[in-house]
Amino acid sequence: MSTVGRSRARILGAMFQGGGNVSLILPVLAELAARGHAVRVVVGPGIRRSRLPVNADLLSRLADAGAEVLSLHGPATHPLDAEPRIRGVVLGWTPGPFRGAPAEALTSLWAPAWAEGVTAELRRAPADLVVADFMLQGALAAAEAARIPSIALAHTVLLRPIPGIPPYGPGWAPAVGPLGRFRDALGRGIVERIHRRDGLPALNRARAALGLAPMRLAFEQLDGAARVLVLAASAFDFPARRDAPANLCYVGSPLDDVTVLPWMPPWPPGDSRQLVVVVARARRQA
Repeated sequence: MSTVGRSRARILGAMFQGGGNVSLILPVLAELAARGHAVRVVVGPGIRRSRLPVNADLLSRLADAGAEVLSLHGPATHPLDAEPRIRGVVLGWTPGPFRGAPAEALTSLWAPAWAEGVTAELRRAPADLVVADFMLQGALAAAEAARIPSIALAHTVLLRPIPGIPPYGPGWAPAVGPLGRFRDALGRGIVERIHRRDGLPALNRARAALGLAPMRLAFEQLDGAARVLVLAASAFDFPARRDAPANLCYVGSPLDDVTVLPWMPPWPPGDSRQLVVVVARARRQA
C-alpha cells in the first residue's frame, strides 16, 4: 500500500453499469481524482441479466471528475447469452431461500473479459493501484498477475460466507442456540457450493489465461486484495467476527448527504408508539 502514499498515484479503476453500485463507487473514484491522483477508469456494461448498457451520464460524470474514461473491450456477445447451465446444489436444484444465489454466481462469467481488458490497459499504461468493484473478480485477478496492489469496493454486504453470521440471501436473523448455528453453517455451505459450481470455473479460466494458479474456493480472489472496503457502516451488517477476513474494512457510505433534505416524521414530537417495518416479497411465478 506504499504506492498510495505518493503525491500522485496512478490509479486504474474498474466498474460496471449497475443499479446500486454506481452511486457508491463513482464518488470514491471522483474523490481520488479530486485529490490529484491520476485516475483512469475502465467502464463496462452490466454483468447481470439486466444487461444495462453503459450510460452516457456515468461517462460524463467520471470525465467531469477528472478521470480518464476507458471502455471495456469485452466479448462480442454477453457472457450470459450462452444460457449457462446452472448446477446449483444438486442437479440444478437450489433451496428456496437461496434462489438468487445462482444469478449472483453467474456474474463471474464476466471474469475472463475483465481480466483481459484490465490486463491490456495495464500493459498500455502502468498503474500503482487497481480499484475495482468487488464483483469484478477478473479485474482483481489482472492486478494480481501484474503484481499491483488492489482495492475491492463492496457496494453491498459481502456475498461470501463468514463463520458465525447468517449467509447472504435468506434474510435470516442471527442464530440462537445449536439448531440456529447448524442452520447458518448449512446455509453458508450452500452459498459456497453454488458459487463454486456455477461461478468459479469462469474465474479459474481467467486466472489460467493470466498464468495464475486456480482457486479452490469461490471467494478466494478477494483474499488477494490489499483491502476489501464495504461502503456501508458496520452497524448495517451483522457484528464482525474475529475470524472475518483480515483485509475486510467497513468505511461507511461515500454518498454526500449535504443536499439531501432531512426526513421529517409525520408523527408529533414525543410520540412513543413503536414502528413496525413490513417487507413484502413477490411470489415467484411458475
